[in-house]
Amino acid sequence: MNNESSNPELPKEVLLGTPGPLPKLHIDLDPSDPAALLFSSAIESTDDSPTIVSRTVPQLVKPVESEPSPDVFKGKKLGHYELIGAIGKGGMATVLKARDTLLDRTVAVKVLPPDMAKENENVLRFHQEARSAARLDHENIARVFYCGEDQNLSFIAFEFIEGKNLREILTARSTIPYQEALLYMIQVARGLTHAASRNVVHRDIKPSNIIITPTGLVKLVDMGLARSLGPNEGGLTQSGMTLGTFDYISPEQALEPRDADHRSDIYSLGCTFYHLLTGHAVVPEGTAARKLYHHQHVKPTDPRVLIPDLPDGIAMLLDKMMAKSPIDRYQTPQEMLYEMESVAISLGIAPQDSQIRVLGSHIIRPAGKQQSLTYPLVLAGIFIIVVLVLMDSLQSKATNTEGNWPFKNPRSASNDSPLFPDTGVNKPRDNTPINNPAMETKVGLIPKYESEEPTLKDIKEWLQKNKDAKQIEIVLSKDLDLTPENDKQEPGLILNHAQIKIRGKDSVKRPTIKLSYDARSLTNPVAWSALTIDSDDAIIQDVNITIDARSTDTEMHGITFKGKKTLLLRRCEFIQAQAVQSENRQLASLLLDSPENMKPMINIEDCCFLGFEQIVSPLNDIGKPESVSYRQPDGGGCDAIIKKGNSRIRISDCVFGPHYSIIHFLGKTDTDNLVVIQHCSIMQGTKSCLIYAGAQSSPQVEMIHSLIARSPDLVFQADADGAVLIRNTMGPNQTKYKGDENRYYKVDSFLVQNSPPISFPDFSAFQTLLRDNKLGVDETSKLLETSPWKSDQPLKLLEEFHLGQAFMIKDSSMELRSPDNIADRLIGAEKFLDFSYISRPLPPITSTKPEASNKPRVVDSTEVEDPSKFVFKTLEAALASCKGGETILIRHDGDLVIKPLRLDKTAGEITIKPFPGSKPILVSGDTREGIIVAMFLINESSLKLEDLEIVSRPILAGLRTPSLATLGKAGSINLKNCSVTFEKSEALQLPTIIGLGVDTNLMMDSMPGKPAAPANSILIDQCRLRGECNIFRNRTTRNCELQITQSFIAIAGAIIKVESSGAGTVGIAGLQARINKVSAFCEGIPFQITQGKPSASPIMLKLSESLLVQIGAKEFVQLEDPEISPERLKESFQVEGVRNIYGSGDKLLLAKSPVDISKEFSLTLDGWNALFPDSQGIKLTTSIPALGTKTGAFWKAPLNLFRTDETAGVGYPAP
Repeated sequence: MNNESSNPELPKEVLLGTPGPLPKLHIDLDPSDPAALLFSSAIESTDDSPTIVSRTVPQLVKPVESEPSPDVFKGKKLGHYELIGAIGKGGMATVLKARDTLLDRTVAVKVLPPDMAKENENVLRFHQEARSAARLDHENIARVFYCGEDQNLSFIAFEFIEGKNLREILTARSTIPYQEALLYMIQVARGLTHAASRNVVHRDIKPSNIIITPTGLVKLVDMGLARSLGPNEGGLTQSGMTLGTFDYISPEQALEPRDADHRSDIYSLGCTFYHLLTGHAVVPEGTAARKLYHHQHVKPTDPRVLIPDLPDGIAMLLDKMMAKSPIDRYQTPQEMLYEMESVAISLGIAPQDSQIRVLGSHIIRPAGKQQSLTYPLVLAGIFIIVVLVLMDSLQSKATNTEGNWPFKNPRSASNDSPLFPDTGVNKPRDNTPINNPAMETKVGLIPKYESEEPTLKDIKEWLQKNKDAKQIEIVLSKDLDLTPENDKQEPGLILNHAQIKIRGKDSVKRPTIKLSYDARSLTNPVAWSALTIDSDDAIIQDVNITIDARSTDTEMHGITFKGKKTLLLRRCEFIQAQAVQSENRQLASLLLDSPENMKPMINIEDCCFLGFEQIVSPLNDIGKPESVSYRQPDGGGCDAIIKKGNSRIRISDCVFGPHYSIIHFLGKTDTDNLVVIQHCSIMQGTKSCLIYAGAQSSPQVEMIHSLIARSPDLVFQADADGAVLIRNTMGPNQTKYKGDENRYYKVDSFLVQNSPPISFPDFSAFQTLLRDNKLGVDETSKLLETSPWKSDQPLKLLEEFHLGQAFMIKDSSMELRSPDNIADRLIGAEKFLDFSYISRPLPPITSTKPEASNKPRVVDSTEVEDPSKFVFKTLEAALASCKGGETILIRHDGDLVIKPLRLDKTAGEITIKPFPGSKPILVSGDTREGIIVAMFLINESSLKLEDLEIVSRPILAGLRTPSLATLGKAGSINLKNCSVTFEKSEALQLPTIIGLGVDTNLMMDSMPGKPAAPANSILIDQCRLRGECNIFRNRTTRNCELQITQSFIAIAGAIIKVESSGAGTVGIAGLQARINKVSAFCEGIPFQITQGKPSASPIMLKLSESLLVQIGAKEFVQLEDPEISPERLKESFQVEGVRNIYGSGDKLLLAKSPVDISKEFSLTLDGWNALFPDSQGIKLTTSIPALGTKTGAFWKAPLNLFRTDETAGVGYPAP
């Protein structure tokens, strides 16, 4: 190793996901070399290393003659990491504390010893750790930040965690109470569930790899033995090598590591759980061989023998987690998590972060250093272990009696079926199915309702049959309509079992539970509720709950909870739909009506609450309603949550569309009724408030790291009260409020009192009121000067149910970063439903405050340029002056030639539109000198073009017509009320209005484990697009979101072209396209998809109320794939829609293979409707006048010639 230079070369980054062997490093360490210091005996070794039994024994680093002092590392660097000191070392790595000089944060750096790096397998495993961990991004898993090489040393930088591991805690306390241990295990299970979703197995779960932070947050660390289950990750773990730790290793992992999957992690976690509860490992002390034998053949002692008051539910959890055969365990971490949470609920232990951290805070003290991530203790030759196993197993058979008797629950002598029977793995398996009712009395099975076609009648019959069961579970795979069929049926479901779980089978395609008012005549109207829960405990997750309250003043609720102990809502979407406004009307997605003298704990996380003022359900030709669509989200929601009585509520990572109130407090409560709102995003409408304090109520609310902001596309009503934080009905001192690091945007009043009328529109006055009246505090929250929403039309996105985009914030803004961790965390909801805003690295922070120069720029070629007055002669000069968020006004009439303009991340968000009274026409200029043939190149920035006419034409004969825009990484464009025309050129290839720039390194961007590039975004609204062109084309690996609404299209090419650019080796990019109220006429095939292999996520096409015509009797969609089949088509292409009219030939879809003509098939309209049942459309039967034009191009015809009586009410509303 060369140590002569004091300024080493910049580190060479090792891509997370690079396959194949790395070059061997031949290194001779000199005792004075800094690398030798990293692995000297001065660094404390840990005593709980993982076990690697291998044929090869790595050489130890020769210790230096004099051990370095603790300060020896200070000032030294690896890459851009400045070393601070040592944390610990193991057999395969040293872990150092360091500072990231680029992002100014503390990290832990793990370094591979140079002598270990001589073996290719060690280097590959080291980088596999980085690749496996890089796939993961979860609060309960230590995150990896970087993997690289510097000065011939391989290293990984990952999250630095303050805290103590469970081994240290267990050593200090001997055992951990089951209430506390279960909450820790739930957090680990959440992390493993996330890892399983990324196909990553940890393979070394044990107490020392589970760290508890000072706040009680659990972090799973050390992915050193982790591997991916993907097809390209299977070669590292060779036969003959055992990886794991003997006290916690699963039987199958000990025999053959390649057989270890997620169920192996479940076994190891069960062993860890058992150890925490009992203070004893599941296997006895002794040789490694004896431990392995016990894992294979001997059941552990029933934990209730050691802990007489241990609940049966926890004993059953352990029994299933530690089953000898993987098939007898929980099959997924998610299944295990469900059961853990159910047990916690039944025991009155709320599985919510607030309680976890309260428990953790009294046992954990801030540690002076991070728990080190330990590594293998290498034993000699595998043949020794084989001999030891054989010898020890013979001895165990002769002398051991620990596990050879059936353990019973000492508190239940009548239980003849042992929970921990000594069956062993060699005993023949019983073929009794798991859901056999005869097994219920033996193992306590919970009755489960699961039907492919659930109905109100069937589920009520099932409930009646199981009315005496204490616990029930309802699993929905499809929608459930709870609307009564006649006026003799009661609406909704009433559930009164002690414990209830309702969940969707698929957490992404959540089923909908719907209740619609049926206009029955009621002399004494009573409240309707989709679900009325009168139970002790309930879990509801992964479902949508919709209440359709059209034409009624009847009180309606999505869920009414009258339970006594706990309610957990997770990943649920609530929708209110109404068409009648009334002063006495009460509509709520969630009613919490706790019994007197009871105080249940309510936990709501990752949920979405929406309300719409109108719901449209047009009738088809035979008079039946078609799919509904929702309108006017700005004023449609009544109360998101009504709180009656005493209850403690925690709401985290939830989003709320506009509602009259988010939480409506009713009735008297005692003093301990805190509502905690944490990391939530609340979009306010024309008349809305966060807190509505009703008569006799005394709200106590604490809001932390949350966002309350008005939508920028809000249209105010004359009588609207505006956006309010707190609305009191009984005086200014009615509500107690504590705020911490929240962000407020355009809140009209922070406190309003109805009578006598008082308002506090000034934030400082509100802060003074809280302090002086001892009502609370809100000193760290801030007012925002610009809209925090990334889209300038979030309400429209809500209407289109583009929820992820609607609630997306400007994540590059310093004001919207969490002050606790500005590099990785956000203010507001960081995740909800199946969306996550922190699943990939956040973009660089572009500014700390809005620039004072946000005054509009004016472009006027006749004026003298004066930047101090924001007047410029050219658009290029105006753009150069922008810092982000500015508007450019063009004062010009007629053609304005635009040379290629580049917008990068320093430009931020730019809007270009005409100066009032001007009518500029943007015309493409000479693009011959540029690499990109486009008017605008947009990279990591956003451009909005509004009220403009745009014309693109070729400069010279034979040249291609320039595109309007080419989007680079994270680029977005918004066209609003624009007219775009592409004139004919002689080039063979049609130009594209908007395209995605070709990736500079396709293979680099497609490596497994490498974070995906941020998606591009295109929004086209109220535009006219005509000419010799395509609309959108993508030949990159980047995903894209495309919306076209209320627009007219008449083009010679395609609307969408998505093509693989990897010659079959790289999947096409993902695409979500929404087309609403569009009239489109295409000479080319409107939707063309050419793929080498399917996208990681299917292309989603959502069409609604549109007229789509292919001129020339060709197909509507063409998909080309070498391995095409109907099954593969369904995997890669999905369509949803309502009220669409298709004009094409007999075939709507043609699927073909470029290499095998026999695989070709097509779909007619009937086949299309059958394959895509959510996209029912009809065929156009009349001719369009414009398409019969004899002279000139058809797209030049007047707009009124593109309509007929048949198309009235569908598509673009042309004059």
